[in-house]
Amino acid sequence: MTVRECYELIGADYDKVLGWLVDDSFIEKFIKKFAVSNYYQPIETALNEDDYESAFKNVHSLKGVAANLGLDKLFEVSSELCEELRHGKPDKDVSGMLENIRKEHDRIIKFVRNLD
Repeated sequence: MTVRECYELIGADYDKVLGWLVDDSFIEKFIKKFAVSNYYQPIETALNEDDYESAFKNVHSLKGVAANLGLDKLFEVSSELCEELRHGKPDKDVSGMLENIRKEHDRIIKFVRNLD
């Protein structure tokens, strides 16, 4: 599968990302790097330890990576949790938000692992 095909399956805008990463090889390099980096686990660990500052920093990083790679759905779900954690301990249960991030994170990685 090509990088463009991978982006189509993910539901991401390849042409938008190509506009700022300029070259298919750069997109492939960074999306593959995303797939081997575990952005999800540190968020879950921090939340389980009630370390809301670390959870915020980690989800904020994930949100930025998602934005830079044009992973709009992942950006959306991570933004929701990021805002909930912005001022420390959340006012409501965030387990559903965390689950949405995990599902989208894992879904993307599944497709990226099939790149040629």
